[in-house]
Amino acid sequence: MSWFTRLFRARALPADAPEPVDVDFVGKVVSPNTTTSPITGFTAAVMEIALVDWETVQVQNNRGFGDSNEVDRFTTLGVARFGSALVIEDAARRTLVIDGNVPLSVVPLSVRPLVLDRAPPRELFHVAQLSRHMLSYREVRFREGDAVRVVATVRAADIIVPGAGYRDGAMRTLIPVQGNRLELREMV
Repeated sequence: MSWFTRLFRARALPADAPEPVDVDFVGKVVSPNTTTSPITGFTAAVMEIALVDWETVQVQNNRGFGDSNEVDRFTTLGVARFGSALVIEDAARRTLVIDGNVPLSVVPLSVRPLVLDRAPPRELFHVAQLSRHMLSYREVRFREGDAVRVVATVRAADIIVPGAGYRDGAMRTLIPVQGNRLELREMV
């Protein structure tokens, strides 16, 4: 592969990828909504909850009149992912399977959090202690049928499908390449 071709990402999932391929595509979540948020009670296939320290600071204007503006500063204290495997399908019905243990980066539509008015999830309780201002949270849900933009490096693999027939079966699909970029971008 030449250096020039590495600059461009495929806009759809490849039919087969024995070698790693960089992709940037919009797909649809096809995993069922089996996970319930410990904060909101909403369900999703996979969700990420970030605890955020929300601080409001006064910033002086450079006009010399003593004017100041309030600016919100958000500091992420910790993040937890809830759910198991996430299956994303492109327009040609090719699938990308993201195991629940694979590290990924979630990019929300808005960085603005909501005030946390209940106990934090136990998975994030230890980082909640780090908040010095207003403890807040940001919840990003990937629900069945939702559109999601995926930026990743993928390759073909056979994965085990439990209970497929008499014994477990194997399915040929695409999976993220460990150690490479894997980013899920929330979409409207």
